[in-house]
Amino acid sequence: MKRVPVLILLVCLNISACKKEDIDIELYGTWKVYDVPTDIFGNPRVVDFDFVTFLSSNHYSVFHADTTIQSGTYSLTKISPLEISGYETINYTINLEESFNLHPHGNLYNYGVGFYVVFNGQDSLSLATSISTSGLNNGWFSFVRKKNK
Repeated sequence: MKRVPVLILLVCLNISACKKEDIDIELYGTWKVYDVPTDIFGNPRVVDFDFVTFLSSNHYSVFHADTTIQSGTYSLTKISPLEISGYETINYTINLEESFNLHPHGNLYNYGVGFYVVFNGQDSLSLATSISTSGLNNGWFSFVRKKNK
């Protein structure tokens, strides 16, 4: 009889672990940027990096012309759901901790705050450092999953 509560606890832990793994699996891979709010100098809509890769080892890399220009570790955190206009419900934030940066002008896309994360299907990802629940939301970094050739 003592085994039943332990078994129930193990099943619950396994189910919650699977849910986290599912969202991580959605994030893993290489994402091609197609729209940004600003470049690293604050200039609007200048795409100055090509890809971001998130690995299962909780490491990320940012690439420009097939050269790593920033890398480090990331952590994905579940938050209370946020409903905003024009996007699905936001359930996660991602924090990047930079360990390598080639750019001479400081942090590249690491604002010291987490990014809000929206998965739009399996092949679309949006990240933002701030959001508005009542106004325009045009501060999103938009990505599509890079296809292997």
